[in-house]
Amino acid sequence: MIQEHLPLITGKGSYIDGISPKNVVYLSVVRSPIARGIIKNISKPNLGQISLMGSKFI
Repeated sequence: MIQEHLPLITGKGSYIDGISPKNVVYLSVVRSPIARGIIKNISKPNLGQISLMGSKFI
């Protein structure tokens, strides 16, 4: 049992937060504060971020 935990005790273990994979895609979901309604207009806010939509960008 000590041999299994030795890397963690000595500080040489790897954690999920320390792994940085290549070609990562981050996603943000925006939900409406209105439960039910009629969509009259959809506008894209200018947040200074690149937004790619569609399966060819994934």
